Amino acid sequence: MHGCSMATPSLHHPLGTNQRGEDIFSWFTIGIRNSLWIALIAALIGTSIALVLGLAAGYIGGILDDLLNTLINFMMVIPTFILLLMLVVYIPPEVRTMHLVAVLIGILSWPGAARIVRSMAMQNKALDYVELAKLSNFSTIEILLKEILPNIGSYAFLIFVNLYSSAIFAEVGIGALGFAPLDAITLGRAFNDMLVGGAIFQGMWWWFVPLGLVVVMISFSLLSINLGLQAIFNPRLKLSPYAV
Repeated sequence: MHGCSMATPSLHHPLGTNQRGEDIFSWFTIGIRNSLWIALIAALIGTSIALVLGLAAGYIGGILDDLLNTLINFMMVIPTFILLLMLVVYIPPEVRTMHLVAVLIGILSWPGAARIVRSMAMQNKALDYVELAKLSNFSTIEILLKEILPNIGSYAFLIFVNLYSSAIFAEVGIGALGFAPLDAITLGRAFNDMLVGGAIFQGMWWWFVPLGLVVVMISFSLLSINLGLQAIFNPRLKLSPYAV
């Protein structure tokens, strides 16, 4: 929907229009959908990498554990957002698609989660059910997929929720700086459009306030889900008077 540029809210344009006369409300709704899709892809990739590397390092141990643990520690000391920003800056705009951005965010999001998975794999490795699986001649892959993974599945879902939230912030961050994917409208691109349009300096609160509230509400919702799942999956939290 198009109208007069920088128009104030009206019946046809509930949040007004931007500098190109495009409906801001339409940008928000499309941007939310695309940003959530980017975060979903990134979180799935990050969680998958964390599970594979963390389980392998924690269960197999030895030289493989040393190598993977070194890789995890190396990746954790690198400022992830700065590295992501450097990558998207040097990617030609015509190649910087929504799915490519999602893949880059996912590839860079796994180190902290992999360390958690590695720790859980090491703990489960010494439990009786794993020893019983070994006596039953289960292969390493079978033990990891059929025994250990189901037992840490709830924590893997928590990791997914955390990475999902982080991916949204990452997309909004690079988009606000002007490096959003050009093949789709996202929340990050909407932020950049708002900054370029001078909405804050012109006092166009109907533009920047709803956009900020959208990001805050999404983040708060994911945080509430995370805390609720922790209270369910971690029995020790249920005994605490501060449990959610």
